[in-house]
Amino acid sequence: MKPEPYQQIRCMTFTIAKDAVPPTRLHTLRLPATWTRLLREQWRPRGASRTLPTRALADLVRALDRHVVDAASWGLEDPERYWIAARQPVPTAVVHAATAAWATVFITSDRPHVDWYQLLNPDDLDDTRRHEDLPVTSWTSGPNGTAAPAQGLFQILPGLLAAHIADAGLPMLHTDPTKRRMLLGPTGEGPREAVEWPPRWMPDNNGAAPWSLGVRLGSQIVWEDPEPRIHLDLVLHRWLHLPLGYSPNLRLNAWLLTPDGILRPSERPAFLRAPGVWRGGWTWANGLQQLLTRLSHLPYPALSDILAQPAAHLPSASGERRDQDGQAESPRYAAIQYQSGMRMQRPADTVTAGKTGKGPKTCDHPVNPGFMPINHHQLQEAAASTLAPLGLTATTPRPRRRPPGRSTSPRQAPPGQHYPLEFWHQTETTRLTLLAALQDNKHGLALTPAPAPAPGDDELHFDGPSYSVTVRFEQIGALAAGLPLVPKEQSKDRGKAMAEQQRLREINTRLPRTPQRPVAADPRHGHLAAIIELDGARAFNGKDNGDPKSILRKGFAHHRRVTQFIRPITTRTDAPEPENTDTPDDDLATDDVISNLVTESPDDVDIDTPPVEDADPSANQDLLRAANSIRDALRQLGNIPTPHKAPTGQPIEVWGIWYEAVANGAIPIIIRHRPDGTLTTLLPGLAPMPYCALETALAAGHGRLTSDKGPDSDYTDFLRRCLILDDPTPRLLIIGGPNLRSRGWPWLQTQHMRRDALVLPGADPRKSAHLNPEQAAAEDPLDKLGLRLPEHCPGLRIARVVPRDSAREVPHIFAQDAKRPYGITSGLFEVHDRLYYALAPKPVQAKAPTGLDKFNDAQPRAASRRADSPPAHDHAHATTRPTPPGRPCRPLHRHTLSTTGYSLSHARHKGTSGFAHRQRHGQVHPSAA
Repeated sequence: MKPEPYQQIRCMTFTIAKDAVPPTRLHTLRLPATWTRLLREQWRPRGASRTLPTRALADLVRALDRHVVDAASWGLEDPERYWIAARQPVPTAVVHAATAAWATVFITSDRPHVDWYQLLNPDDLDDTRRHEDLPVTSWTSGPNGTAAPAQGLFQILPGLLAAHIADAGLPMLHTDPTKRRMLLGPTGEGPREAVEWPPRWMPDNNGAAPWSLGVRLGSQIVWEDPEPRIHLDLVLHRWLHLPLGYSPNLRLNAWLLTPDGILRPSERPAFLRAPGVWRGGWTWANGLQQLLTRLSHLPYPALSDILAQPAAHLPSASGERRDQDGQAESPRYAAIQYQSGMRMQRPADTVTAGKTGKGPKTCDHPVNPGFMPINHHQLQEAAASTLAPLGLTATTPRPRRRPPGRSTSPRQAPPGQHYPLEFWHQTETTRLTLLAALQDNKHGLALTPAPAPAPGDDELHFDGPSYSVTVRFEQIGALAAGLPLVPKEQSKDRGKAMAEQQRLREINTRLPRTPQRPVAADPRHGHLAAIIELDGARAFNGKDNGDPKSILRKGFAHHRRVTQFIRPITTRTDAPEPENTDTPDDDLATDDVISNLVTESPDDVDIDTPPVEDADPSANQDLLRAANSIRDALRQLGNIPTPHKAPTGQPIEVWGIWYEAVANGAIPIIIRHRPDGTLTTLLPGLAPMPYCALETALAAGHGRLTSDKGPDSDYTDFLRRCLILDDPTPRLLIIGGPNLRSRGWPWLQTQHMRRDALVLPGADPRKSAHLNPEQAAAEDPLDKLGLRLPEHCPGLRIARVVPRDSAREVPHIFAQDAKRPYGITSGLFEVHDRLYYALAPKPVQAKAPTGLDKFNDAQPRAASRRADSPPAHDHAHATTRPTPPGRPCRPLHRHTLSTTGYSLSHARHKGTSGFAHRQRHGQVHPSAA
């Protein structure tokens, strides 16, 4: 029996009492003008930019002294802007030594004879010292009702909170503080992290694998909320412990730690992040490690040495390293962050032969990312008690939103449509599974096969209640093979480009162009959907064979085919042998405990999932995966339900707009979903086209605009023309906010967006922020301000969508109610009458047992399970339709964004540079009136 849906969610956010942290007396330093002049005289930049490389200096200064709370990396020539801020005066000798070492590495690396210790006069620093009382937890209310905090809330408070957690620890996680503690993570501008160290070690057949949890804190503002928020995030760090065999990226990060401090024993232990880069071999990217060796008497090893023996530079399970004589070594650590796609070299004694007689020599990190809701709940409770003395309080739960007037009639795709599909398969198992998914009534599409085809007809026909499908099977053959990469005498980029061009020629030879059809006869303009069976990224090592996925998508798009990829489907009898057939150790037997949790724990996931009743559950998963691939392909051809009607019964058009960043510019993309179900798309410089033609246009390089971001740029001109303000047709414009607000539409920024007061793209919202609606209506002309009220654009409703991404603007969310303290759910949850958090359903294949607890020492192998929590989306409904006096606004029902067939935040289109298009079917739930 399916449990009742959760009726509320808990956000991992805190409020802080105003002035809870008194203004902090900071001792500040400016960068002396004489130092700046000397640095610029000696600086020889490689490019056109004359900006000094001060980021590494800022990172170093933050870690030099435990009293440093902020170090600026820009604006250092402004006499009113401090360079270093600390709670206690920073010794002149410390700052002088750090700056001289930094200048030697970054400014005059090609001239080692320049002695910066003599050039920089330490006495110049004393003339820049000041005392400042900087507000930390002080804020006012902005013109749109959003909190306007002091600078210290973003720059200083996260560091203070992270330091407090590092000092106090989290007793719930670390009952014995002598065994495990929290240290400050690498510094940066904004959020700060406390990291568990020494790391945890998960038992594995290839040797124990290290990982650490991190607690990240950052300050954020919420639209139309008068109080700022402190966001709490749980981060999982995986550390390299076996020699690196392959990296999909040419960059990686090393975390360097000197527990006793860099210059003085009294300094707070903190990590430094040192990036590495591949230049024919791995080397430090910015010279930070060399800089540290000039400040310390024990240098760090070369990056190549760390990658060859990463475990030797990590603390063991006992928390310390010992040399060959058994003596404790100086605790200097260098941890390499493991990135998805990396391959590590397995120990020789664990490599076993499989069917081919040769076992795999590389492996992934056995720890999988993500935490379960129980872990987020535990962290919320522990952090609340730890941070309470500082005036922080957990925010109240948010209720589920069930708007009135929701339509109960099913939405259907436009009837009478015919969709041609091609299945490009490698294995017979995948072909049969795709064929079964078309006909299966339980997990598939429930289509009925047409009578047997005529002799010589290689197509199969299927009929559904409102559409029909034609399927043709093709063997993909060598097109799915890895791209043959680089001879050693050539550069990797050139070798990859040559391999891609060769694969494009092979695709052109294999695929005949589809015949053009009249628009009236076929609105899809002859486009097909190709479902391609392709091995996952791990099958291509990147050394001598590259992943062909992006070039296949581009090549098929040139032949008017939209693409959907599916990994090979294998039955249990055909499944490959495990990498290691040795009997696991006693510690590894805890996997049985984890597997039992699947049946012992109730299914608290609030999504519609078909029950698994078959004898072979994996067969259901394969069938679901095949069916979802077919549905995604059909969506790209326009098989999308028509939009909901408004609560008044009036049809509504749904528009979606976002930018896709490319080299030296961006591509603005607009999708239009008409009430009759027609899907069209618009790119700059092109006429409206069917949605299925979008990939072809992007593959041809259309739609790119330059990086000019001024008020009269191509971006703002395109956006203004697309708004069509005088059109009375009811339409909902859903805007992907993260990148539009930084390219020509600043009104979309949280501190500027006002309800029912639209400021056009390119206009400065600060010029009209002081006007109330009555004053704005009397303003003549409004064109001076670029301001529009609802009566000036009667058909337009605007909803801004912000996903939870690396900026962490949207908090992490887990479900909660009176009887169940944690869980996973989906739906729409109200923050206030114009702001909502939306959670999409979690895919069936991503479900994990609810009893899985990665914090529990009794489940040492729990960290091997992947835990995917649905990310939340922030939906702010900025403008609504005009409402007659005395009549309240009626919210629109819960609305699934069928315009693009997947959430705007997950729609990713690329042009000719690395063309890739990741399909996701998510939800957007605007509530515009």
